[in-house]
Amino acid sequence: MIIALLRLWRDRARLRSHNEQARRTRRAAAEADRKAKSERLSVAEILARNEAAKQATRTTTAPRPSSRQWGKDREQRRREQAAERENRLRQAPPQPDPHRRAGDNPPPPRPSHRLQEHNEEGGPTWDRLEKE
Repeated sequence: MIIALLRLWRDRARLRSHNEQARRTRRAAAEADRKAKSERLSVAEILARNEAAKQATRTTTAPRPSSRQWGKDREQRRREQAAERENRLRQAPPQPDPHRRAGDNPPPPRPSHRLQEHNEEGGPTWDRLEKE
């Protein structure tokens, strides 16, 4: 009987100390959460910080003109670039087809994008473009 009382007393003491430890842990976690919340920035503060960063990184460049002259320059540059690409393609040696194996017959040349004047039966077809 005395042994049972000692065990009961010991179990209660152990349970009490366990509860005390859990309470201390919860309080420490709540305090850490409170500190973290106070250190976090509000949405307004984040937006203000981002806006300040944007202002610092912006460079002061002259705005592009939105006139017809600017559009003409752009079209001229596009034509020049297209001419340069065509020259490069003409001057470059032909590249081998990686999908073709030795001994394969070369594929027939692709037709150009022109209006077909006659269909397969020889009749005129003015209403559609030739497809590749």
